[in-house]
Amino acid sequence: MFAARWMHGERAVVNLPDCFIIVGRGGAEPAAAAAAERAADSAEADLLSNLPEKLDEFGRDENVELREEMSRRAHKRQKQYRHAPAQPQGAAEERWGDATTDESDSEVTHYRSKRAEALEASASVFADASEEYGSLAAVKHRLEQWKLQQPGAYADAYMSLTVPAVMAPFVRLELLQWDPLLGGSAGFDSQSWYKHLFEYGLNGDSSTSGNGSDPDEELIPRLVTQLVLPLAAHSLQHAWNPFSRHSTAAAKAMLEDLLIYVPPEDAKLQDLLYTVRQRLEKAVASTRLPPWPAAAIATSRRATIFLARRFGKALRLLHSVLAFDGFLPRSVLQELALKQLLQHQMLPYLIAGPAAVAVAVDRASRVLAELSTVEGLIQGSSRLLEPFLDFLSAKARALEAQQNKHIPGNVQLAKQLAQMLMALGSAVRSQQLLAAYPS
Repeated sequence: MFAARWMHGERAVVNLPDCFIIVGRGGAEPAAAAAAERAADSAEADLLSNLPEKLDEFGRDENVELREEMSRRAHKRQKQYRHAPAQPQGAAEERWGDATTDESDSEVTHYRSKRAEALEASASVFADASEEYGSLAAVKHRLEQWKLQQPGAYADAYMSLTVPAVMAPFVRLELLQWDPLLGGSAGFDSQSWYKHLFEYGLNGDSSTSGNGSDPDEELIPRLVTQLVLPLAAHSLQHAWNPFSRHSTAAAKAMLEDLLIYVPPEDAKLQDLLYTVRQRLEKAVASTRLPPWPAAAIATSRRATIFLARRFGKALRLLHSVLAFDGFLPRSVLQELALKQLLQHQMLPYLIAGPAAVAVAVDRASRVLAELSTVEGLIQGSSRLLEPFLDFLSAKARALEAQQNKHIPGNVQLAKQLAQMLMALGSAVRSQQLLAAYPS
């Protein structure tokens, strides 16, 4: 739903390229800008009027909330056009979309409200159970006493295989409170069921723990595989936002926790990783950065912000893809990050951007910063990065052509670009640029 609502909001600029034809045919820039703004306003209005009634079984219009949310987003965008976001020191242009996500405040509030209602209702699940069976601690104590007093009967009853099913209702109930992607950084190992059952069956004797002699030592791994893993799969499929840095960091931390208890070759865990891959592939396939001409974009601030937001969103997705290094094969990361995202979407946007070297270097540095987060990726992907290196080399030539003009800031810009060329393995080109701008 989050993605669908974002797509509705972004369609307000779909007619802008048609308006840019005015500039391409030699028309006046004010006329092009006015035409672009009119097209965007018209498209914005169409979004709110083209949503028909969608009645549920009680006769309520399901699109009411969507219209209200779209109206709030439209108002927010109008304010954004007038006020630039906070910029990092040294940024060459306004940076839109670097830290935003696709969830609105109202959507998150709605989710948390419904979740609170579910948790309130769950509190009464064991309300009518007797005291000796109404809590995990009581059931655990009863089984541990049986094991201590009659170990033979306990073993003959194959209780080590049965205990996970006995404890499952209590674990499931508490796992309702586990919200790995939106609820904070606390893992399932911070919950009380985990702490209660971590040393189940030892009866105060930790000397045998870890030697494999007691099958009850596998209780936690079994519960994680049977109960936690399916919840994690559901979260990744339906709650994880690949365009959110925070959500991706939480998803990665969740996978790291799971790998402590579930072997990598486990079929369910492999299915989980395949879900991650599918979500990333779908997100990459949906990413579009139209390479509109810089001269045309300059006529409309709305178009400038639109593309900047798209670029910021692509950067967030690039970060998410690379975050799963070690979980997904390196070849998959190279295909998604370097080929489909960088070569097919981001690089054409960079090439079609403003002629100003400072802006081009600033944008490219943000891409390189993400690529540098994965150890060995740049060194092992030289062929895939050749087009990106060619782009930076072209900017180096442009900078060298200005060396006698004594433009303020070019010396520092040359140093930054030289460092980027060096990071991409072009040491000779880096030295040539530094020679043109000696300190």
